[in-house]
Amino acid sequence: MGEEFYFLVYIAFFAVNIFAFFKVKKGYSPSYDGCLIYIPIFYFGFIGAIIGLIVNLCQRAKLKEEQKLEDEKNQRMYEENRRIEEKRLADEKLAKKNEQARLTEKYYYSSETQRIIEIIKQGNKLPYKILFKSDRITISYENGMNEFVFRAHQLPDMDKDNSEVFAKVINQKLGNIYDFSEESRYHVIDNSIGGWTEHIGFKLELKIIKSF
Repeated sequence: MGEEFYFLVYIAFFAVNIFAFFKVKKGYSPSYDGCLIYIPIFYFGFIGAIIGLIVNLCQRAKLKEEQKLEDEKNQRMYEENRRIEEKRLADEKLAKKNEQARLTEKYYYSSETQRIIEIIKQGNKLPYKILFKSDRITISYENGMNEFVFRAHQLPDMDKDNSEVFAKVINQKLGNIYDFSEESRYHVIDNSIGGWTEHIGFKLELKIIKSF
């Protein structure tokens, strides 16, 4: 019951108007009796048609205004949600940056980090590749490999963020002579869930070796 209703009302009044018009026109003939009754019908029909048209136009304007207000409301909600999302992402980015700074300082001055550096160097001999996983560090030399298993040295496993920061700290302490990259995903048995879990490792590879 919207524009269709007012359109039907307008058509009805218009039809009555046409009917009355011909009756009134015909009523001017002296041979036609009772013609005067159609004169008010003609005028009321004409006025009704005009009123119906005005109401229809007002209804259209009202609907247009309501739609405009609804669109403005939706736009405000969209802008507010976007602002909230941008703030959330900015807060997450800042929190991650602060956490990485905290971890960097922690690992940089850690005695365990220095012990691992000494194991990696094997005196003055540097590996060509170092792979950091959640539970160990795999060190590859030209003539062999070595592993530093965290639990074997009473150290906890590392999650992705810790492992990434630790790899960068090791590279920094070794003079940034390695290229840092994300290693392909690998799977580790997780006894707490009785299955495999996916992990991401990080790799340090000597720049002079990688350039060949």
